[in-house]
Amino acid sequence: MKKTGTLILTGWDSEGHAYAHSAALALLAYPDATVRGVSKARLSEALEQAEEYGRVLILGVALGGDPARLARTVRALARQRTALCWISALPPPASVDAGTLQALSPYVRELSLQATVCACLGVKDILAAAVKANAPLLDAAGYAHRHLEDDAFFAAAVRHIAHDEGPEAWSPGSLPQPTAISGGWCAKDVSARICFIG
Repeated sequence: MKKTGTLILTGWDSEGHAYAHSAALALLAYPDATVRGVSKARLSEALEQAEEYGRVLILGVALGGDPARLARTVRALARQRTALCWISALPPPASVDAGTLQALSPYVRELSLQATVCACLGVKDILAAAVKANAPLLDAAGYAHRHLEDDAFFAAAVRHIAHDEGPEAWSPGSLPQPTAISGGWCAKDVSARICFIG
């Protein structure tokens, strides 16, 4: 069975939203890709669930965690002919062996993660303003992950930014009435609705 599709794995954001920004840029190159947020501790687990994809882009996620498990998982994907690419602004840790690193096809530049993703994938960063305008949406998506353990909201928020839909797409005035939300906002998306009660 021929594997198709692209999976974008990126880190969880703090101030600045560099990981979400980078994932949105990757969506410019691969608009139909699946996006997931993942920590370095759960990278191997996420890769173990990626066998249906033909391509996996790992954006800025540190290669820490369990080096032996990472090695097994990466080599298994490589044997299945999954194209892997680890894109980072920082060099890999010494704990990652040469064979694993080779299978990850690293692309490392001493630039910001966003600039490194653009250089690797041949896209232009036209999303900086959209990321800034949608910071509350990304904050809510991070909240949903941390407290609900659901990264679907993060994926929807990143896709929203890649489409440069703007905050009006999730502002209170754009919601159908009546709405059960007061003093908060909701994001509308074809696949998810993200709500933040403030």
